[in-house]
Amino acid sequence: MNEAFLLWGFGLFGLAVLLFLVELLLPTGGLIGVLVGVSAIAGVVSFFRASQAWGWSSLGFLVVVSPFAFAFALKVWPHTPVGRRLILGSTDDEPDDEAPPPRDAQEEILKALIGATGVAMTDLRPVGTVRIEGERVEALAEGGMIPAGEDVRITAVEGNRIRVRAAK
Repeated sequence: MNEAFLLWGFGLFGLAVLLFLVELLLPTGGLIGVLVGVSAIAGVVSFFRASQAWGWSSLGFLVVVSPFAFAFALKVWPHTPVGRRLILGSTDDEPDDEAPPPRDAQEEILKALIGATGVAMTDLRPVGTVRIEGERVEALAEGGMIPAGEDVRITAVEGNRIRVRAAK
């Protein structure tokens, strides 16, 4: 009779491990995680039914291994397909074809526009939108408000901020 309880205990612990691995791979919202806990506790109960020594040993094993299993899950889960999709909604499997240029390269592109002229698309009070070389960009007006439709000239670029003045 004790052997049957030992087999049940090992079987339930094995089921808990299997369910734990499935929980890492499927988005179940923790439902399978609850089944992992129920299976592990049922295994401990089965071990106690076999003998006190097996029961206390299995309980101690569960108490020691559970934090390590949880830490393992936290480390591995973000690298699973489900984890990559759920964390910030990103996927590493799909390349980002439209990645913005590096900040230094973008600043160099903007600095090349110093002296270029364009048209204010919105009122610049002092910030607004201007069209320069067919591109809509946000700009900061120097020296007061510039009404929409007025010609502007780029005077400076600081980081990613474009400064403009009314072109005369």
